[in-house]
Amino acid sequence: MRQSYRGYTVANLSIRSIHEIFELRAAVETLAIELFTERASDQELEDLQQAFDALERTMLTDDVEQIRNAKERFFAIVFSGCRNTEIRRALENVIDRISYLRSQLMSDPQRRQNSLREMRRLALALVERNRLEARHASIAHLDAARDALTQMLSDTKRLDA
Repeated sequence: MRQSYRGYTVANLSIRSIHEIFELRAAVETLAIELFTERASDQELEDLQQAFDALERTMLTDDVEQIRNAKERFFAIVFSGCRNTEIRRALENVIDRISYLRSQLMSDPQRRQNSLREMRRLALALVERNRLEARHASIAHLDAARDALTQMLSDTKRLDA
């Protein structure tokens, strides 16, 4: 959570909270993805491809900060290209709440590999302007991330017990 003049603190999210956050993300982020397939300029499609290429390179490293930055760049292009400024605004708090947990997931090489495969499918569908495939790819990526986070949280709670 963001605190004025203090920066971010890690919120203790329950499994229920994670599911609720991902329900919201699925609704709003998938809408952005669908709108991107219809509204993005040719330049934004090129930018998205370049952003994915950079993401792919960083996913092969162990630099979680670079991975996070590359994913943020990819989605910034999606949010810009969907031509709906309220979508990004609606997701800011949600993304802030799971940012730390996402970083933890990206430190796992297996999750990075799975995420890269999911993002590749999404990027291809977006570049091809395939709205239905982009929707399915987005939901699959979000479902996998949610499941990985809930598994990580469950494992952590078992270790703490």
